[in-house]
Amino acid sequence: MGLVYADLGEAQKALDYSAQALPKQQTHHEEGMTLNNMASLYEELGELAKALELFSKAQQAHVAGGSQSGQAMALGNMARVNQKLGNLDLAEKQYGQALELLALDPDPVVEAATRDNLGELHFERREWDAALHSETKALEISRGIRDKEAEAGILKNIGSVYLKTGKAGAALENHRQALALERSIGFRRGEANTLAIMAAIELSQGKLLDARATWKIAFGSWRACARKSPVMINALPTSLRSMTTTAITLRS
Repeated sequence: MGLVYADLGEAQKALDYSAQALPKQQTHHEEGMTLNNMASLYEELGELAKALELFSKAQQAHVAGGSQSGQAMALGNMARVNQKLGNLDLAEKQYGQALELLALDPDPVVEAATRDNLGELHFERREWDAALHSETKALEISRGIRDKEAEAGILKNIGSVYLKTGKAGAALENHRQALALERSIGFRRGEANTLAIMAAIELSQGKLLDARATWKIAFGSWRACARKSPVMINALPTSLRSMTTTAITLRS
């Protein structure tokens, strides 16, 4: 039930169910995964110190269970939280440790996520070549395992690098590819976000009418998400909110 509520965007209910399930876990692996899920929910709620605490406990559970890929997942998640806290050097070190463990105990899903997050760290530091290298590796892995949702997210991150380096056309094309993937799997929340970013790119290119049309589709996608789960409307992407003023302006 915890995972169901998490998918619906109801983090607190998901936490309540996960906390009840934790004492019932029979293996270190199950314990580590439950702790990891709980930590991710605290991260979503913005309680980063609690998230770090539980990710650390998840790592300890995987150490006890002898799972190097489990340890890597926990380390990568700790790195992501440290990145959010501005501890970039520590985050980079933890990403490196996670990749070393994955070389010994491969898990392509975890590796793709780790390299994607490392790429975002390089992006934050404005290290464009390093960001592109890391994201490209992540893209290869996600395509190899046919993880379309991950592939779409990575394509958008690569598009962000292109945008920052003056390649708006390439950035827009990457987002178009991501949009096609999200639509193919019915990922409406991702679709809405991608469309909003595309509209912003079109605005930057002076394509005002195209931007207006794209924004309308984006908002329609997000409304569809909100109808399925009303709590989703509270997570309306900043990119969509910022487009509202533009849409009003373009309407006249």
